[in-house]
Amino acid sequence: MGHADQTAELLRLKNRVDTIMNNVLCDMRPGWDDSIEGFNKAWDVARDIFQEEIGRAEGVARMAADLVAAGTYNDERDAIMSLVGKYPAVQICHLIDDARQAAAQEIVAREIAAS
Repeated sequence: MGHADQTAELLRLKNRVDTIMNNVLCDMRPGWDDSIEGFNKAWDVARDIFQEEIGRAEGVARMAADLVAAGTYNDERDAIMSLVGKYPAVQICHLIDDARQAAAQEIVAREIAAS
């Protein structure tokens, strides 16, 4: 993943956290001790977001490895069909583009290393 891709990914994650935090802070109930309750709730939200992102990254890595092993990363239909039965359909739909990109990057890295 290049610097520009990493920057875009971090910006996407930051915007997601900002939006959810804003929603949490706007939903605080009257009588809350905002300094403690709000802070704890905000950390719970951030922890949940990062756990979800870690799970997503792991899912992409597993799918990419399966696509490389099957040699199906180059064609979307073939890639999807090779993953059906191994992953839930919703997960395939959600991660297929990133998994194919990661698989292609792996193939390119292997070819560069071999030359």
